[in-house]
Amino acid sequence: MNGKKKHLRAAALLCGAAAIAALSYFAGCRTASARAGRTVTFYATVTQVQGGSLLAAGSEDNDFNHRGAFDLRISDGTKLLAGDGADITAADLDEGDLIAVTYTGAVQESNPAVIPRVEAIQLLAGQR
Repeated sequence: MNGKKKHLRAAALLCGAAAIAALSYFAGCRTASARAGRTVTFYATVTQVQGGSLLAAGSEDNDFNHRGAFDLRISDGTKLLAGDGADITAADLDEGDLIAVTYTGAVQESNPAVIPRVEAIQLLAGQR
C-alpha cells in the first residue's frame, strides 16, 4: 500500500508540473501574439534611400530595442508624410533626415533589423 501511495503522489506531481508548463506555454504565446499586433513608433535618422526601402539608425532617445540599424520596407500601404502632414514620396527623403517610423507586426532580427510592415514614415518638423 505504501508503494502505491508513492506512485500516486509522483503521478500527481508529474501531472501538476505538466499542467503548469502547458499554462505557461500558452500564456507566453498569447503575450507574443499581442505584442506582434501592436503599433509602435520610434525615431531614426535616414542613412540610405534605396528603392522600396530605407536604411535608418534608431535614435538614442528610443528604448533599447529601437536604437540599432533598421531596414524599413516601404509598401503601397506605407504613408509617407512631411512634418506638416502633407504627402511625400520616398524620393523626397534624403540621407540625414530625422524621421518618425510607425510599424505593426514582428521585426526580423538580423543586421540590420528588417521591419516589413511599416505603416508610416514622417519627416520630423523643421526638416524641410
